[in-house]
Amino acid sequence: MRVAITGITGLLARNLLFEILKFYLNDNSDLEIIAFGRSSESFPLKKRIATLLKNDGIDYVSSGVDGFSSEMLSKNIIPIEFDLSKPNLGISGQDLVTLKNKPIDFFFHLAAISDFRPAVATKEKLVKLNIEGTNRVLELASQLKIGEFVFTGTAYSYGTEKGVIRPDTINLSDKFRNFYEESKLLAENRVRQFCKANHIKFRSHRPVGICGRLIEEKIGSICKYDTFYAWAQFLLRQKMKAVKDKKNVYSEQLSMPLRVLCDPEAFLNSVPADYAAKLLWALSYYNDSGQSYHLANEHEIKNDTYLRIMLKELGISGVEFVNKIPEDMNKTEKLYYKSVGRIYTPYLLENNIRFYTDNLKDFRKKHGIACPPMNEANFGKLIGFAKENHFGLEIS
Repeated sequence: MRVAITGITGLLARNLLFEILKFYLNDNSDLEIIAFGRSSESFPLKKRIATLLKNDGIDYVSSGVDGFSSEMLSKNIIPIEFDLSKPNLGISGQDLVTLKNKPIDFFFHLAAISDFRPAVATKEKLVKLNIEGTNRVLELASQLKIGEFVFTGTAYSYGTEKGVIRPDTINLSDKFRNFYEESKLLAENRVRQFCKANHIKFRSHRPVGICGRLIEEKIGSICKYDTFYAWAQFLLRQKMKAVKDKKNVYSEQLSMPLRVLCDPEAFLNSVPADYAAKLLWALSYYNDSGQSYHLANEHEIKNDTYLRIMLKELGISGVEFVNKIPEDMNKTEKLYYKSVGRIYTPYLLENNIRFYTDNLKDFRKKHGIACPPMNEANFGKLIGFAKENHFGLEIS
């Protein structure tokens, strides 16, 4: 089995890596995982992968197995340096030879950037990485023997549609909440065209917001604090400015006058990273007959419920949910609507939609893959892990 994964250090990609390693835990002699990624300023790619296996992967892969080490997992991984923004993805000649020397059973293209900001520079970056970067990946794919090409877009590329949203809906002339959504749809459409023209089996996944793990250890584990985490992160950052002792940032109560434009009766749809990874892998490995899927949760949680859970855990009161943006904004509100509020308000108002997942019911039942419901108990577990890690912020 030879598998390629782009964006290997990202949230979904790393969990897919862990899932495949776990799947082959008892017999990995024929497993080869090509891990496309970038070196950081501090560490080469190989070291980055080793670190994420040690700090996160070992818990996922070998929970309950004695005498297992992260070093044992590394032997099946071939790190390949690549950059979506560079010609030929910056792949070296030697690495290209490695890629070509054997067929690739499954090629998972997960690398992308998620940036919802409306700035011109943001759009340019999204074009460069999500659209032009995907074109470069397809140029590479044209040189390889690939059994199946798997692409992940976003469930929110449905534009202005209401009601039941199908996972294969493509309306490029629709309006979008931000250019990120449009960039992912444009990239997906390009992949569909490429695979059809080159007679390559294609599979498309559109995930909703991905949260921390709720199946495999460590429960709540997350490496990227966006979506609902970013909302809490904003409030925590403001609280850190106000409290005297940052060591007591959670226990010390703070009243924060903030009017949040929100529909309390609307819902958050979020799927755990490990569930998404299990489904991503199983659908390809077991060769499901479908092609387009939503990675979505059938059990959503109301905005009023999860937002109040976060406020309680942050030790913040004084936040109100309102039905229009206040005209007489205070300092905190001005900052909120300039930053996180500007980005996430459209999602806090979204209602009357349902992501179609009926095409997954029989498959999930057959293979025992159940999505943990997004209820108060599970959401509390996610926030518990986030609090332990201060929602990605440094607290000195």
